[in-house]
Amino acid sequence: MIINIKSKKYDTSQKPLIMGILNLSTDSPIAESVTSVDQAVNRAKQLIFEGATIIDVGADSTSSKASGIDIKDEAELIKLVVNQLSDLGIVVSIDTWKPAIAEVALKAGASIVNDVTGFRDPVMVQIAKEYSAIALAMHMRGDPKQHYEVDQSYLSIQNEVFDYLKQQNAMLNEHGINDVWIDPGFGFGKSAKDNVALFHSIAKYKKLKLPIVISASRKGFLAELIGMGNTQKGDELLEATMLFNILSFLLGADILRVHDVKNMHTTIETLHGLGHYKDDPGIQSDYYGALKQLF
Repeated sequence: MIINIKSKKYDTSQKPLIMGILNLSTDSPIAESVTSVDQAVNRAKQLIFEGATIIDVGADSTSSKASGIDIKDEAELIKLVVNQLSDLGIVVSIDTWKPAIAEVALKAGASIVNDVTGFRDPVMVQIAKEYSAIALAMHMRGDPKQHYEVDQSYLSIQNEVFDYLKQQNAMLNEHGINDVWIDPGFGFGKSAKDNVALFHSIAKYKKLKLPIVISASRKGFLAELIGMGNTQKGDELLEATMLFNILSFLLGADILRVHDVKNMHTTIETLHGLGHYKDDPGIQSDYYGALKQLF
């Protein structure tokens, strides 16, 4: 797929883009990823050097255990950091569900609104349209910090998430927003089984002809799959994240949102390197096709 960001074109058919997480939230469940405001620019530069194309900036955790931040303090923090990154020519995504914070970030130079509530708020839709932003819509039942407090039983999670994202894309299109990305919402109020079901339906989203974002980095469901219980701590989650993401790419994902950019970049380059000689007349190969047959 060809993806346009700030007048540049990116081809994700052979390599996915990496969205590096710049975490300014002090109560994030992944404490080692938290960056202070003083170190934010250097951290963003490092993520770009390691292979990120997009920096996703967030200052308020969606975790049910997070206490949150005063919205005025959050706005000042986001404005300061996004301004500096934008001045450096870095492509910035704002990770928020709050229209006021999205507007501050877009004014400061952000290009993408990563709304974990999927643009349910009409004000968020209006702001995205006003600033000609890319709208990244995610699926989540309930609200941030409270998404486990609503019924999370699904008749068919594969159909519900697909239909919801299809519906939100149509709604955004009706409001004049045609640059839409989608995220199935791994880990948000979904059981390990639900997340596995979503993984096996990634290819279905290609029907929508929209960039597919996978945000599963160090999520608790990965820990469950490898017998660690629901935790976001442990070195094992690095390897689990890399494997999950690279398989997601093979199934059709275009953008991988991760904490560990260097490791993700190395994994992508290794996969790509293994395909270097697949067109050599002396090699019989269905490289990507064979890998995709795994699932």
